[in-house]
Amino acid sequence: FIANERGYGEYNVQFTADPAIPNRILQTNFWDYAVDLVAFDLDPVTGIVTVPSQMITMGDGDDYEVVGSGTYDPCLGTMVVDFQGDVDGTHEEYRPGSVKSSKGGK
Repeated sequence: FIANERGYGEYNVQFTADPAIPNRILQTNFWDYAVDLVAFDLDPVTGIVTVPSQMITMGDGDDYEVVGSGTYDPCLGTMVVDFQGDVDGTHEEYRPGSVKSSKGGK
């Protein structure tokens, strides 16, 4: 998938289904910099996505709180999420595909 972060640009991420929690997906490469996976909970009835509060480690070794909410369209495979916590103000738009090269972190 392509993540397009307002003010930063596009970079590649991957989503996988959480094997233990229904309707949860896990994202790699959050912020084009994270070491840990970020969990997203999808509500198939309302199209709402919730990023529960979680601590993740970034590429600099520091921990950050990530929390957010938004919407997704399962037919188009798109998602829009606004984040709070230590990454407050981050606005991400996700769509299927990939970019040729990633910027390599913040």
